[in-house]
Amino acid sequence: MSFESKDNKEINVSIFDFIAIIRKYRFKIAFIALIFASLGIAYGSMKPLRFVAEALFREEGQTQSDGRMANLSLSSFTSSDQNKAISFFKSRFLIERVIKELNLQVSLITKSPKEALFETVANNLKIELSSLISKIKPQFKEDSKAVDVREVIFSLEKSLKLKFSFLGGNAYELKNEEENETYEGHFGKPLFTKDFSFTLDLLDESELANLKFILLTPTHVLVKQFSTLLEAKPDLKDKKLVNLSFTYPLRKTAVLFLDTLMDAYIKYQQEKSDKLSKSQLQYLKKRQQEESISLKEVLDSYARELESHVSLSGFPKGEDAMRFLVTKQFDLKQKDYALLLEINRLKELSEGDLAYYDPYNSHGDSQIINTLLGEMRHLKMKSDEALQSINKNKQTEISSLELANHIKNLDKIRNTIAGLQKIKDSFKDDRHLNPFSDEFFESIESTQILNWYKQLLTLKKESKNQNNLNSFLPLKDKFISYLSNLIQFHTVQEKTVEERIIYQTNESKEFNGLTLSMAENLLEILHEDLKETQSDLQQQLFISDCVSNEATELGPLISMTNDIVSSDMLSRYNRLLLDLKDESNRSHKEQERIKQELDFTRNCFEKHLSQIVSWLSLKTELLKDKILNLKETVFVLYQQSILLLEKQLKDYTESRIHNLEKEKELISEHLKSIQKEMANVPKTWVADILVQYQVDSAKLFGRQISQMVESKNIAMNLELTKSHPVDLAFAANTPKPPALFIYGLIGFLFGGSLSLISFVCYEGFMGLRLSMKNLQGAHKKVAGPFRLKDALNTSELSDENLLALRQVLSFAEIETPKKTLLLSMGNYVDYSESLAKLLKKIGKKVLVMDLSFSQASNEDGLYAYLLGESQTAPILNKDGYHFIPANGITRYSNELLLSNRFKELLLRLAPNYDVILGVSTGLSNEVDLKNLIHLFGKAVISIHNERVQDFEEILSIEDNEALTLFLFVE
Repeated sequence: MSFESKDNKEINVSIFDFIAIIRKYRFKIAFIALIFASLGIAYGSMKPLRFVAEALFREEGQTQSDGRMANLSLSSFTSSDQNKAISFFKSRFLIERVIKELNLQVSLITKSPKEALFETVANNLKIELSSLISKIKPQFKEDSKAVDVREVIFSLEKSLKLKFSFLGGNAYELKNEEENETYEGHFGKPLFTKDFSFTLDLLDESELANLKFILLTPTHVLVKQFSTLLEAKPDLKDKKLVNLSFTYPLRKTAVLFLDTLMDAYIKYQQEKSDKLSKSQLQYLKKRQQEESISLKEVLDSYARELESHVSLSGFPKGEDAMRFLVTKQFDLKQKDYALLLEINRLKELSEGDLAYYDPYNSHGDSQIINTLLGEMRHLKMKSDEALQSINKNKQTEISSLELANHIKNLDKIRNTIAGLQKIKDSFKDDRHLNPFSDEFFESIESTQILNWYKQLLTLKKESKNQNNLNSFLPLKDKFISYLSNLIQFHTVQEKTVEERIIYQTNESKEFNGLTLSMAENLLEILHEDLKETQSDLQQQLFISDCVSNEATELGPLISMTNDIVSSDMLSRYNRLLLDLKDESNRSHKEQERIKQELDFTRNCFEKHLSQIVSWLSLKTELLKDKILNLKETVFVLYQQSILLLEKQLKDYTESRIHNLEKEKELISEHLKSIQKEMANVPKTWVADILVQYQVDSAKLFGRQISQMVESKNIAMNLELTKSHPVDLAFAANTPKPPALFIYGLIGFLFGGSLSLISFVCYEGFMGLRLSMKNLQGAHKKVAGPFRLKDALNTSELSDENLLALRQVLSFAEIETPKKTLLLSMGNYVDYSESLAKLLKKIGKKVLVMDLSFSQASNEDGLYAYLLGESQTAPILNKDGYHFIPANGITRYSNELLLSNRFKELLLRLAPNYDVILGVSTGLSNEVDLKNLIHLFGKAVISIHNERVQDFEEILSIEDNEALTLFLFVE
């Protein structure tokens, strides 16, 4: 909550404002609260005495005495049923039953309302005082009854009050004063009227004089009243126990009500159990008769059906036939799934590149297929070795690369065919379309198919729309047709490349007709021949190097020669050398001839060696060429063998798949025949079960009926003992305390709250009062509080007032262009003299001007000066300061103070003084006060109980216009 001044500054309401309101109206609030507390105590003391009767009841719930009769449970209780029991204790049905049984519709009034009220108040006060002060509680004796009422029947919807009069003897009279009707009756005899009937029994004739009225109350009113007075709650320690309490002005009636309530609950449970048991027994007997008739009809029909079934199926029971056929069907179904898995595995083998085929169902297939796969791996390894050896020869690189390219193209074509077939198979499932990755389409090198397939995939996802579905189906058919043609095209290419690989051979036809084993053996022979030739060539080159050296003797070389020519030459050379060394037997001429022959023999041997080396080199090259050609032939044979093995594997898998599919078809036909035969078996099987069930049910019903008849009486007696009172009702002689203190406290709090709210609303309606807190919240300067009581009682300043004046002093010392300070004190205390003395103590020269104009005087003063009657304003010397009195009375003080003469006076006096105090002690109009504040520049305004709306003009003054300080006076 906030209030806005004219300068739009909000003055907020704080908790301190509420505290201020409470402090101001505290005596009135306390007085009103005490009045309401008294009313609360009076209300509590006028309530009738309340006796509390308490009882403890055990609720076990109805359980079954025989566990085999769980299906025939009457009303089984669980732990949650205790809440049902509590609800039933407070039910209208049970309370009404107790009221009628105890005849509580009739009340006997023995005292007048005034006597009853005074007695009730006195008793309540006595009980409350004893409960608060004394430990001994007062005992109250219940009045004896003059008559007893029984057999009450009352049907009216409103209460009926009858005045009782004793006629003497055995007669009495009842008078209905509202309708002016009189009824005469006799004790011990029923009294019948159109509205009620009951019987009065005389108990004590001496008490008849006290009996004044008989009150008949409608049952629904009593039920509503008693349901609020009755409490039923579970025990905290034992959930099977129910704590019952009933509060009533008559102690004996309260006890009797609880005991009757528990008896009524037990009787109701007994009646309910008897009724359910009888109805269930009748139902079971009826069901036994119906079951007997139905069972006889079912057995006759079952016997006729069994005659034809046994002759056809060979099984006397449908369950045996079903078990046999189910087992047979399960075996065939298992074999059918195994064949389907084997077919899929063989198809995967024919489409893919498997390295090994695991045995699953047929071990023969895995042996044959793994043998072929092993041979193919071996041949591929040999083929790779041959191709690597061929590539080492630069002359055959082109032809080998062509063959390798053919092989790569063949693998590529096969991969493409397999990928296209996968795409085509993905359209078999109409429910969803499995997407393929972009790498998959890159492997088959078909961007067009990728775009086409993505378009189909998008249309399939949006096929819920009818337009997209109409676009998807024709595009799908065209795409599948295109894939079929493309697969056929690549199949033709595959066969072409296979023929090229098979029929690619060497240019020379010398190895035509060789088998792979012959070619491998021939290749080994040629390799051995090449090794020997190369060894001979190296040997001959070594001999040739030795012979080319003239210092080398040729004689030892004879052991290294293998041919006859070389051996003869070396033998002749050795003989000539021996002859040359025999100088004693040879002449010089003969020695020269021998030397010439030695040189000739040496030269011939050298030429012979060079011819041998040339021949061996030529032979080596020829063998290498032949080996290379043979390797190419072997490579081609390897490829041909691999292709043949692949063809054999493909043919085997196709024939095997065909055989398995035929076998699967036979199994499917056999399954259909078994299923057809089983179609009639469940009927027989269900008929067997139904017949057996009905026979068992008939036996069970017969056994249950006999058990019910035998155990009915025992079960009923057991049920009665399950729910019973643990503690009968008991009520103390002392009534329940009326809680007058609580009523008084509630009244006190209610009255205090109501009065507080009223005063707060009044203050809010009248306007917010100014306080230090809300002015500080509006960023205004405040000081105080200045204690009015202390200032009036003592001449000396108290500590609190001195502190407040020090705050004013600090405000006065704020430097402004003007040395004037306005003190607006209202009708409160005049503190100008004390402030002037404080200013004097700090060395200030002070002039105090009285601006009130409220006292007449014959002496000249400020009033005479402002009227022009005096040329100067008299200045008086006082204790520490100068003073200019007003000395005049006028209603036009505001006009005089705003005149130019007063302004000139202030300007003339300002140089002579440090502070000029203008003191205004009367209540001023806020507009006049605002003008004075602007005139003086600074002002101290005393505040006591003023409201915000009274100072709107003052609060709108900004600090740049004039400085204001609000001094709070208390």
